[in-house]
Amino acid sequence: MVERDEFGRKIVYVSGRDIPSRPKWNKHINNLVEEGQMEKAMSAARDMMNLGVEPDVIMFTTLIKGWCKIGKMSVAMHVTKVMLKMGLYPDQITYSHLIQGYCQQHDMMTAKRLLESMIKVNLIPNIITLTQIVKALCNMRLVGDATILVDTLLKSDTKPDVITFTTLLRGWCNVGDMKMAYKILKSMIELGYEPNVVTWNVILHGLCQQNALSDAMHLVETMSATSDAKPNVVTFTTLVRGWCKRGDMEMATKVFDVASKMNVVPGVVSYTTLIRGWCEKECEDRAIEVMKRMKAAGVRPNVVTLTTLIRSYCKDRNMRAAMSLLETMRRTGLRPDVHTYTTLMQGWIELKNMNRAMDLFKQMKRNKRVRPDIVTYTLLISGWARSMKRMDMAEKVMQDLMNDRNVSPNDRTFCALIRGYSCLFHGDRNWRAERMYFWLCKMRDLRIQPTHHAVKPFTCMNLYFPAVDEPFWTTDFGMSFDPHRHGRRRR
Repeated sequence: MVERDEFGRKIVYVSGRDIPSRPKWNKHINNLVEEGQMEKAMSAARDMMNLGVEPDVIMFTTLIKGWCKIGKMSVAMHVTKVMLKMGLYPDQITYSHLIQGYCQQHDMMTAKRLLESMIKVNLIPNIITLTQIVKALCNMRLVGDATILVDTLLKSDTKPDVITFTTLLRGWCNVGDMKMAYKILKSMIELGYEPNVVTWNVILHGLCQQNALSDAMHLVETMSATSDAKPNVVTFTTLVRGWCKRGDMEMATKVFDVASKMNVVPGVVSYTTLIRGWCEKECEDRAIEVMKRMKAAGVRPNVVTLTTLIRSYCKDRNMRAAMSLLETMRRTGLRPDVHTYTTLMQGWIELKNMNRAMDLFKQMKRNKRVRPDIVTYTLLISGWARSMKRMDMAEKVMQDLMNDRNVSPNDRTFCALIRGYSCLFHGDRNWRAERMYFWLCKMRDLRIQPTHHAVKPFTCMNLYFPAVDEPFWTTDFGMSFDPHRHGRRRR
């Protein structure tokens, strides 16, 4: 921590009295962690110790929290080991951050080991930590294991709460097992837990996902009539989305109107959901009516709202209307995002107007707030390669991507480029094969594993594709494709 006086001059400490206290160091390190400046936080911790200030569990836990937050679990564990070497032991908060970090990385074995270590040193995990484990198991679709854990908690001193049960219910709903979800809901109520509006909304979402809209409507009626947890804006938006997904826009509109009559004020997400439904039915005029109603109600359309309309116009090949909405966004102070630009580019590519698509791409690159992502690059490469048969331009976009520090190509990007050569029937076959192997080598050198999509263009041209366990993929990084070395078929 560098301190400066009112003139900006660096303060040099000359005695122990000038050195900031440990709480000041901890606050400074915590501020750096909250800002995501982990290297500076680590440097500040080293400075603190070099100045003779003894670290404490709070400082180490703060650093561990920061590394866990950005998914650098190996560094978080290294900090934990340094902490232990200094005779400081993790507390309940330290363990909670580590367990949550590993849960987010879907490393449940390590999370379980940490939980066991925690219990061994008589630290009782709180329900927040345990609910995080339930959530991680559900996210991995291990809902059976999550249910066993909740059953275990019911027999322990750390009882599950409504959030724990709601998390478990969401897991069963997400795997489409509504019968099990209702069974858990029944058990929850019998045990004296009162479902809140979030719990009911989870069940409602599950029913809508299963297209059980009659049951969903009945649930909302029950909530309105008998439950203390009254339907809210999320409830009605979920139901509107369910009817839109089915394609019944009259029912979607009816539910939307019922919400207003029950003093549930629709928000931007509610209006955008209804607008998207009308756009999916190719009824842009009805979508515009909803947007006018939205503005009259004092709800300002956001980027997602207008991008939804733009996507619909692009599907109808009405690019004049789509571009007009882009100008409206800019004029009203809304910043188009990467999805807006990519949607418009796709519209122009469908019309084989690559020049207009490239104009939008250049606008994105000039804009410091919006950067092309991997979907943008892959779309352009596919447009030049497949729609226009311009492999020179497709390669140019790929080179731009390789030089972009913020984005890296993936298997889909390489497949789009390689597929372009396999479909270029008027080109020299040997030259096409040479370019395909050239980009396959680039793909390998970036340690990108091939999928069946990468194999298909080679099969179509009756070209050899090295197996993933052959030297081409395992050891020969940086080497060009050599038909004598890499082209041998395995016996």
